Amino acid sequence: AALFGESSGAVLALEAVLHGLPISRLACYEPPFYVYAGYPQRSADFTERFDALVADGRRGDAFELFMIEAVGVPAEAAAGITEIPLWRALESVTHTISYDGLIMGDTQKGDPASLDRFQPITIPTLVMVGSESPAYQHKAARRLAEVLPTAQWQTVQGESHQYTALGIVQILRDFLSR
Repeated sequence: AALFGESSGAVLALEAVLHGLPISRLACYEPPFYVYAGYPQRSADFTERFDALVADGRRGDAFELFMIEAVGVPAEAAAGITEIPLWRALESVTHTISYDGLIMGDTQKGDPASLDRFQPITIPTLVMVGSESPAYQHKAARRLAEVLPTAQWQTVQGESHQYTALGIVQILRDFLSR
């Protein structure tokens, strides 16, 4: 099977390959690694505070905490998240964000060597990042591509972390048909 993963789903896809699932091709879009100092760092008690907000029924506050501490969005930009049209969909899955910490492991602590664990992956792999994404996304995706012995690197023009399917579908078709 060929596998495509985006954001933390890309990390799950990498883990699937490491654990021996029969995957012949892998495509990753912007795995949220923080592999250089100076990028968003979750506080040591982030998951505890996040889970407490969710347990108290304060999913909006929990999501704001995630956007500020884990994504690095300024507080004023994260405020009012519950007012956007997408909030109803986000609210129903907000509690799953605490799982990202488990999925990401040490790969969000500013250490480029944390990605070395993926070196055994030798299947053809495409690592993508949107041209409009922040510099830390580009550096992290580039580092992953350097670690993987058969990886190809692709910048997707006009896209960010919130990409459009039309922006990547042809890239994926080309990669998967090789």
